[in-house]
Amino acid sequence: MTDQDLTTTANGQLDAVTRSLTTTDNGRTFSIVAGLSQSYDTDIDDLWQACTTADRLARWFAPVTGDLELGGTYQIEGNAGHRARRRRRSGSLD
Repeated sequence: MTDQDLTTTANGQLDAVTRSLTTTDNGRTFSIVAGLSQSYDTDIDDLWQACTTADRLARWFAPVTGDLELGGTYQIEGNAGHRARRRRRSGSLD
């Protein structure tokens, strides 16, 4: 891959991401929420694998070690550890 190819890929990725910024002021507290989203052409089975297997999570989120099965404990590298409490796959992600 050339430097030009990397630039084109990076620019295409930047254009593919939708960004939002929301502010809320309820009179007592002020909050700012930044959001990033991107759509991918995939099916529910592939998406489920991307969210529930360590090697796929590492590709788009962060390296994860441990047991991702129900009841197992896992560690997100450089972040919090947790216990897998719910694992439900449905036909939609609404």
